[in-house]
Amino acid sequence: MTVRDIERHPHVTLGVDVAPAAISMITDAMLEEIKAWQTRPLDPVWPII
Repeated sequence: MTVRDIERHPHVTLGVDVAPAAISMITDAMLEEIKAWQTRPLDPVWPII
């Protein structure tokens, strides 16, 4: 997602404007955790609920 995509979501859903610089700062802070989640080992079985 682009910064503009992320910026649009809280505006549309909550009526709140978030500065692009704030979005960049938040996503930069989360980047390492996101990469770790993407590369985590998966369970061999995923039951469908």
